[in-house]
Amino acid sequence: MVQHSQGILKSLNDIIDMSGYGLEVSPYYEPCISKSSHNVVYTDYLGNDAIQAKALENPELNGKIVPLVDFVWEPERRLLQCMHSDQKFEYIVASHVMEHVANPLGWLRELLSALNIGGRIALFLPDRRFTSDYLRNESSFGQLIQWWIEQPSSPTIGQVLDFMSHGLSLTHDTIVKWNDPEHTASLPLHYSFADMINTGTALYNDRPYIDVHCTVWTSDSFARVFKKVEDSGIIGVSLVDVISDEGEFLAILEKIAEPAFTPVALKTSPINPENSQRQVLESIDHKINILRHDLSHLIQKTHEATGTIDRTEDLIRALNPSKGPNKKSLFR
Repeated sequence: MVQHSQGILKSLNDIIDMSGYGLEVSPYYEPCISKSSHNVVYTDYLGNDAIQAKALENPELNGKIVPLVDFVWEPERRLLQCMHSDQKFEYIVASHVMEHVANPLGWLRELLSALNIGGRIALFLPDRRFTSDYLRNESSFGQLIQWWIEQPSSPTIGQVLDFMSHGLSLTHDTIVKWNDPEHTASLPLHYSFADMINTGTALYNDRPYIDVHCTVWTSDSFARVFKKVEDSGIIGVSLVDVISDEGEFLAILEKIAEPAFTPVALKTSPINPENSQRQVLESIDHKINILRHDLSHLIQKTHEATGTIDRTEDLIRALNPSKGPNKKSLFR
């Protein structure tokens, strides 16, 4: 958890009107907005039992009390479906959350769905120039649109491998001279090539959730990219301000309209039987295409080994002798 400076917290209070009803996402043990002085509710992706168990294992807490969340934002469920009230928020705060999200625009779209027009979102984000992401490329507008279309619900293979291939090995005791290129060039990487291969293979086969920084920002790069997000109207926000601080920055977005576009994945409701059937057929078609690709490769290898001219028919007969050359096959 990041300890925010008093200066950046003052900026938060100056830019966000917190007299109304607010939401803080994943406050853990250090909420930015106190319930004792604000009408605010807390949400997290974990329930209170899991959060408390996680806190017990964290030596940094030193006996701090972890506040309870008011509702759980369950994975792959709409935020509005998880809230206990129909009342929308005037502001939303998320501290060092968005960089862990695989689909930032989709995630922001969910937050905006629970925000009144004119309401604001405050995002605290790490500046890659002062973190283990130092060597990574900053996230682009094109990548945000790609993930908005693809709708990944957890970090993708590409996001995880980019994190692993460039992530520096730092500890709380590491003293880094971030403005000294010679010094930063000497810092070791945290993960080996074998780590990358093993993790990437596990992701491909089993799809485990691996928590990484999916996006990478500086205050300047965030401002550039989100000016394009604003101009596109894709989620209906304007960029109000970006305030830099040591190691992090605060970005303020304002909801000015409903989203101008809806990703295809959200247009298809699994509740609709026709849509559900279409998804099943698309899945079957995708698997058949994979089989075709694999079989084509096997045919090529068989041809190279035997010199057979009619490769397809020979392989089909070898796999199933009862099928003659004029019989129809699934693979043709």
